[in-house]
Amino acid sequence: IIKLQINNVEQSPSVVSNIWYNQNVNVKWIVTDPESGVSSSTGCGEQNIVTDTSGTIFSCTATNNDGLTTPPVSVTIKRDTVKPDIALDDSADGTVDNIITVQADQTAGKIVAYSTTASDERSGVATGPTCTPASGTLFAIADTAITCNAADNAGNSTTETYTVRVLPFIFIALGTEEHPIYQNDLTDILVADPAANIGAGVDTITVILDGDAACPIFPCTANAILSE
Repeated sequence: IIKLQINNVEQSPSVVSNIWYNQNVNVKWIVTDPESGVSSSTGCGEQNIVTDTSGTIFSCTATNNDGLTTPPVSVTIKRDTVKPDIALDDSADGTVDNIITVQADQTAGKIVAYSTTASDERSGVATGPTCTPASGTLFAIADTAITCNAADNAGNSTTETYTVRVLPFIFIALGTEEHPIYQNDLTDILVADPAANIGAGVDTITVILDGDAACPIFPCTANAILSE
């Protein structure tokens, strides 16, 4: 009779062969023959797996004192102690720095879609990456941290933090010094200052919108506040 122990716990070889471990693994074979006794065994010595492996096979066979030999009992040990990698695609702004930089296209900020991937070269990715706030969230005009998690099939997990940086509106002066007009370079909003008050302070100005759900017909005006 041949029984397998993994880390001093009796296990089924078929079950163990489908498990990934993320720690050292001790393999023992318990060989017994209550009737005639065991005369010899092959491959049944104790083994310690202390390095990562995608699959190391151990086999044990034994012969009793009547000359009967058991078929080999085999087990495959898989060990992975390396955490998976998470990568953020932040190349759209031309700089690979784990920061997604965009400009707001509304006063509340901008809806930002981003892409992350997880990889694990040995046991493979089990879950993730899962990120919060999620892609497609409305991000405020600020630096916002996004946290991403992933785990591999051996139970190793990793967490990475990235930044979504939403910059304020940029206005371009289109009018004259006496009657300046400002245009947001990302939308169809025109801002006019009919009072020509270009000094420091806060002006009440008129916003001309080129048709949207709230104002389907051009022109449409609304009051706004401009800090100069």
